[in-house]
Amino acid sequence: LGDSIVKRIDAHAVLNSPITRINSPEAKVRVESISGAGIQEIYERAQDLSEQYRTKKIILHAGANHIPKVSPRSLSFSIIRLIEGIQALFPPTDIFYSAILPKKSVSWNTGINQVNKHLYECSRMLDYNYIPHPRFCQKSVVNTSFFIADRVHPSPQGTLQLQNDFSWAIRDLSL
Repeated sequence: LGDSIVKRIDAHAVLNSPITRINSPEAKVRVESISGAGIQEIYERAQDLSEQYRTKKIILHAGANHIPKVSPRSLSFSIIRLIEGIQALFPPTDIFYSAILPKKSVSWNTGINQVNKHLYECSRMLDYNYIPHPRFCQKSVVNTSFFIADRVHPSPQGTLQLQNDFSWAIRDLSL
């Protein structure tokens, strides 16, 4: 469930990856992407989904559309409230938060790093799983091959990397 960053994710590729090792005929996967969505829109979509589906796992990618409009601190706490809200909608679901990807502006990336660091630090205490995306930016250098020309949305190669990161995160967890 997320913004436009996840719209090209192939859910079945995540589930059937050799990394994931989930062999269950009952397993079903769905990608819900809302282009331009903010945290509130993601939560509202989660409310709708909670009335339609029971799930054991949710990968959440949200927050990028608030950069640079709000401070890193404010964004971190908004995302934490979103995660807590989704945990309440889908008990006892495993929640996975997908880190915000780097952007074209170095000043934005400083804030993104602060948000991601805070969300990682809170993940154990608040009982959610954090999915880092280390190949998108290494030593403060953004891997531009992972982004299309707008340097915001993932390229086909970047989408494959996201799928691998998601597969790695949910590996060994039963559906």
